[in-house]
Amino acid sequence: MSDNAELKEWQIKMKKREEEAKLNRIIKYTNILDKWVNSDLGEAKFEFYCGGDSMGDTTLTFYNKEGVEVDDNDLPFNYNDFEDFIYDNVQFYDASDGHYMGEAGNVFVTYDKEEGEFIFNKDSEEEYVEREEDSTLFVLTDKEFEYLNNNVSNLNSSPWDSDQFNYKRDFILTDELGKLETELCDKIYSHIQSIDIELPYGGEFNDEGISYSTDEDFMSMNDLGTLELSEIFVDDEKVKALKIYFSVEYTIYKSGE
Repeated sequence: MSDNAELKEWQIKMKKREEEAKLNRIIKYTNILDKWVNSDLGEAKFEFYCGGDSMGDTTLTFYNKEGVEVDDNDLPFNYNDFEDFIYDNVQFYDASDGHYMGEAGNVFVTYDKEEGEFIFNKDSEEEYVEREEDSTLFVLTDKEFEYLNNNVSNLNSSPWDSDQFNYKRDFILTDELGKLETELCDKIYSHIQSIDIELPYGGEFNDEGISYSTDEDFMSMNDLGTLELSEIFVDDEKVKALKIYFSVEYTIYKSGE
């Protein structure tokens, strides 16, 4: 058999399977509808959370026409079949992309007697993560200024790559200098946290989402910039300062579709 013939046969089999699956769904859901109509069921509530790349925890609860919860064992149809019924009729966006993080809420299922069909109402909230970029001048002690000016070409810090110093000459990094670096990074981090940043869309600031660098183009991961050291006046006193470029992560929520 030729490759083209095998491919055509495979396509015919796949189409047949799809048609059989579609017919089985129609039969299954017609059965659900008939049994719902002839029962005392009034509403089904599907609680869900999806994100990452999958559906998370879900809870499907049924209520009778008086609003009393119905035990799963007393349902006139298969619990899992009804759950599949919801997935086939409601769109859930579960694939995160770096901005969209997930969606959580409820789907309420009722039967419209006049229309002769089920009504699916989704009430949910979507979560998105965005970034805001800015810059700041960070005041240095004389010791910090001297160390950076003599030894460091650039520095950066991020949640995924911790604190990184790139050096412009060979020298011995003693415990004392290592402590200076750690304390300096902690102070820069705290300084950025203290900045009053107006986030768009009522965003909520994420403490663990701070990244910063001495390189203006640091979000491109190039990190080729050099230190921008300067002297500025603070309260009429001349001090030494370091230009820091930073990015803060924030979360926004919006009604699901």
